[in-house]
Amino acid sequence: MVRTDPAKRKKDQSTDSSLFSPDNLVGQKKVITKTLKKRSKRNTQKSGEVRTVAASIRSHFAVARKSTGAAMDATVTNTDAVSDLGTIADHANGGARTKVNTTVSASDLMEKLVFACGQLTKLTQTVEEMRGEIFGLRQENDALKQELVCVKRNEEKLKDDLSEAKQSATVARKRVNDLEQYTRRNNVRVFGVREADNETTTDCERKVLQMFRDKLGLTIKEDQIEACHRVGAAKGKPQRRATEQQQHHGKPRPIIVRFVSRKTTEAVLHIKRKLKTTAYMVVEDLTRDNYYLLQKCRDHPAVISAWSKRGNIYIKTENNRIVQISSTDDLLTVSGTAPVTSTPHSSDLRPRGFGRGRGRNRSQRSDGERRPGRNTDEVESDSDIGATGGSYM
Repeated sequence: MVRTDPAKRKKDQSTDSSLFSPDNLVGQKKVITKTLKKRSKRNTQKSGEVRTVAASIRSHFAVARKSTGAAMDATVTNTDAVSDLGTIADHANGGARTKVNTTVSASDLMEKLVFACGQLTKLTQTVEEMRGEIFGLRQENDALKQELVCVKRNEEKLKDDLSEAKQSATVARKRVNDLEQYTRRNNVRVFGVREADNETTTDCERKVLQMFRDKLGLTIKEDQIEACHRVGAAKGKPQRRATEQQQHHGKPRPIIVRFVSRKTTEAVLHIKRKLKTTAYMVVEDLTRDNYYLLQKCRDHPAVISAWSKRGNIYIKTENNRIVQISSTDDLLTVSGTAPVTSTPHSSDLRPRGFGRGRGRNRSQRSDGERRPGRNTDEVESDSDIGATGGSYM
């Protein structure tokens, strides 16, 4: 058994008693507390820095999110990184438990921060590119708007020019028609004169003079006739312009007679009503447009009768009012019916024959019937005026 020195043992007991004395314990507690406070303060500072960086990144991504919605995937990724940073900051605020964990968290935070900065840079470049494209599209849109305004302005101008051209064409057509009708003032058309094979103009003239003498009691000399000929292709020749009625029914072609004097023409037309009971008929030589207008007047439901006199067209309405018609638009004043087209069609210019009762409203009158109070100058029947175009000019 080892025996210790009593003096040494007493010294050791005094040392242990001094180490665990209350004063010594209080001092050690203060040191430990101070050390912990320093570490906690240092960790708190690091946590504040992390939170500041996270808030900065959140603000940058908020601005980027408002600028464009084209990089939503990148924004979601970056938001996840920021959330991770917030989680790290929360852990740091509670106190970094170990120095190693704090160092690793700071390293991960820096890596994510660098990644987020790179994504933010790419997003900013994309936004700038999109802004440039939008600016270019706006410029192109403005240029197209200006071109559209110019096109509309030109279109309005063309419409005005077209309207003026139509009006001018209408006026010109009316003047030409009037001039053409004036050149026909000495002409008459004779229907019903029998036609022989190989007939000459001399034979034709002789037959007309004989008909005037026998049927009208009017003696006309040969020197009073400037020209006399039939209209249309002769028998046995190609029927280029002859009408269907002439081709299928074998009716004689009409004859155009051009007198030297207007007085002779008026004398013949004045007594033409003597031919009502015969197979002959004499009418004015109307132009193509005037003949078309005469047909439209006769087909109008509000017109009782229509005739021509000295190249002018007249109608009698249901109230026995006589009106001169210059164009198809004038028929609108007769009743509220729709206007008829003012341009004659080839099918509208076909003659309807020269039998009795023609030239009247066939839906109201039968052949051979005469309406009371009819104007004595009214044309008794239609002729093939305009269909053959055989006027002596």
